[in-house]
Amino acid sequence: MKQNRDFRKSLMNFSKTNHPLWDINISNMKKIILAALVVASLFASCSSEKTFKKKDGSTITAKPYGWASKENKVEGVNYELNAPDVLASIIFAPSVIAPVLLTAYDVWEPVSYIEPSK
Repeated sequence: MKQNRDFRKSLMNFSKTNHPLWDINISNMKKIILAALVVASLFASCSSEKTFKKKDGSTITAKPYGWASKENKVEGVNYELNAPDVLASIIFAPSVIAPVLLTAYDVWEPVSYIEPSK
């Protein structure tokens, strides 16, 4: 029983001490969120558009696309998941804004082109 009381007492003392994690106020939190968004935006432009040559000699340019820009998807182009954007989205998931921005336009990256059969 005495051991249980000592544990409660130590918990009460622990919560009263100053810890940097518990001392986050609103202005510091805004700075932390802003810094996290800046870091996340550094990953935002990892994918780029690519130009592929067709059999007839003409070229086709495919842009990366995401859930908000499906109109950029080109028929016949194979796309791969952009791993850095997905990883950054997972890391910055608590901010909500960063994953939305990272996956909206650049989550699928063009890698190859296969001529569609007629």
